[in-house]
Amino acid sequence: MIEEQRIKVIFEQLVKIPSDTGTKKERDVEELLLKMISEMAYFSKEGIYAQDKGFYPIEGDILERGIVWAMVKGESSQTVVFMHHHDVVDVSDYRELAPFAYEMKTIKEKLKLRGDLPKEVEEDLLSGEWLFGRGTADMKAGAAIQLAVLEDYSQQEIRPYNLLLLSVPDEENMSIGMRKGVNLLKTLKDKYHLSYELLINSEPHEREEKTCGTLYTGSVGKLMPVIYTRGVSTHIGKSYDGFNPLLVAEKIASKLELNTDFCDVANGEITPPPSMIYLRDRKTEYNVSTPQSIGMYFSLLLLTSNVEEILLKLKRLSEKAFEEAIHQVERNYQNYCELLYKDRIVRGCEDVMEQVSSVCSRESIRANVKSFGEIYALAYKVQGEVFVREYKAYLKGIKIQIEKGKLSLPESTFLLIEKVLSYIPSKEPMVVIAFAPPFYPSVHYENRELVNRLSHFAKVHWHETYIEKKYFMGISDMSYVGKVSDDKAAEHLKEHMPQWQEIYEIPFKAINEIAMPMINIGPWGKDLHQYSERVYKKDVFEQIPRLLTYLLKYR
Repeated sequence: MIEEQRIKVIFEQLVKIPSDTGTKKERDVEELLLKMISEMAYFSKEGIYAQDKGFYPIEGDILERGIVWAMVKGESSQTVVFMHHHDVVDVSDYRELAPFAYEMKTIKEKLKLRGDLPKEVEEDLLSGEWLFGRGTADMKAGAAIQLAVLEDYSQQEIRPYNLLLLSVPDEENMSIGMRKGVNLLKTLKDKYHLSYELLINSEPHEREEKTCGTLYTGSVGKLMPVIYTRGVSTHIGKSYDGFNPLLVAEKIASKLELNTDFCDVANGEITPPPSMIYLRDRKTEYNVSTPQSIGMYFSLLLLTSNVEEILLKLKRLSEKAFEEAIHQVERNYQNYCELLYKDRIVRGCEDVMEQVSSVCSRESIRANVKSFGEIYALAYKVQGEVFVREYKAYLKGIKIQIEKGKLSLPESTFLLIEKVLSYIPSKEPMVVIAFAPPFYPSVHYENRELVNRLSHFAKVHWHETYIEKKYFMGISDMSYVGKVSDDKAAEHLKEHMPQWQEIYEIPFKAINEIAMPMINIGPWGKDLHQYSERVYKKDVFEQIPRLLTYLLKYR
C-alpha cells in the first residue's frame, strides 16, 4: 500500500516549482525529479540498477531541457510505460494572486477572501476535498502519483513487467519533450529488448457526476490551418482602384466559424467545430490605405480526417468565399457607377458617357486559392536555385527568432508565405493556405476489457464507476505513441508546413516502431489553466494510486 504521506511530499515539492512551459524553469523541476528518483532505494542502494535511470537531453534545445526517465525491471520483456509532463502554463490568469499560485495552502486561503468566486469554486474551497494551485491538476498530481507507484513497484518481490517512467517537458507548448521522447523509447527498446505493452498517461479528467470518472483510450488530433489573404492596397479615396483582402478574409472566417462540416465523428464521439483564434491585417503602422494582406489561423481537432482531406475542404471553402467577395465588389461597383452617373447628369456635364466609362472601368479579379506547396513550386519554377538558397537562409533566421521567443510559429508562417510570394512576379489577389506547428495525430486503441476491469475495481472499493471515452479531447502527448493512421501525414506536412524539418518535425517512422496501446488514468480535475485550477484530493492520495497498482498486478 502506498502511503498517502509519501505522495503528499512528492506532490507538494513538485507544485512549488514554477515550471512554466517554454522557460528554463522547466529545468528546475527536471533536476528535482532526477534527485527524487536517484534517492529511491531501488536506484541508490542496488548498484546493478543505478544505470536504469537518467536525463535524456533534447538535442539543440536552447533551454537545455530534457526527459527524466527511470525503469524498474520485471520478470519479462513486457513493459508498461508511465508518462506525464512536468511543465505548467503560466500564472497570468491569477493576476494579483500570481505570487501565491504555487503554494497550495496559501492560494486556498487567498481565494477564500475573494468575493467574486463562482458558486462551484466557493463550494469546493469550503468542502476540504480539493487541492488548489497552478499545476495541481495539470499535471503535477499525475506526476506525483506515477513517481510514488514507481517507487512502490520497485519494492515488490514479484514484478511481472518492466515499469518505465518518462517525465517530459513542453507538453503545454509544442510537445518537443514527447516528440523527442519517441527516440528515447526506441533507444531503450533496443538496449533492453523491451516489448511495449501499454502506455499510461495520468492527465486529469473531468466529470459530470461525482461518482463517475473517465478513462480515455486515445487522444484527439490537432491541426492548425493558417490562411493568408492578399489583396491590392489603395488609398481609401480611390477604394475601387484596389481590392481589400479583408472582404475575402471575413467571408472565409464567417464560413469557418462553428462550421459543423469540420466536426469529426467517430466511435460515438464528436470534435467541436472550429473557431477563429486570430484574424487581423498585416499592417505595421497606421495609414489611410486599405491593407495589403490579412492573416488568420485556428485550431482544428481531428478524429479520422487526414491532412489532405482538410486541405481540400479549406480550398473549396476559400474559393467559394473568394467568388462571393468578387461578386459583392462588382455589384457594389455597379451601384456606385449608377450613382456617379446620376450625379453628373444633375451637374449638366456634356461628356457624361465618356467620363463615366473612364471612371467605371476596372480590371476583373478572379478567385485564386493556392496551397503553400503550390506557391513554393511556382517560386522555384520562376527563380530556381536562387530562390531555394535565399529561402533557406531566411528560414534559418526565422528559426533563431523563434528560439529566442521573439516570434510565434503562426506568425512565422505568415512571414514565410510572404517571403515565397516575393519571388513570384504576379501580384494579383490570392489566398494561400498553409499549416503551422504543432501537429498532433489522432490515436485510439480498443481496450474494453481493461476499462471494465478497472471500473469494476472502483465500484467494489469506492462505489464509483468509470466510463470509457475513446479520445482525450484536451490534446495530449499520447498522440505520439500510437500508430499513425494518416500514412501520408508526413508527406503533406512537409509540403504545406513551411517550418517542417528545419524548425519542426515529428518522427513518424520511430512512432510506428514503438507504437503501443494507451490509456489515460488520472485524477479528477477542474478549471485547468484557470486561477481556480484544482484536483480532487481523494483521487490523488487514494484512488488513482490504487488503480495503477492494481493494473500493474493484474493486467
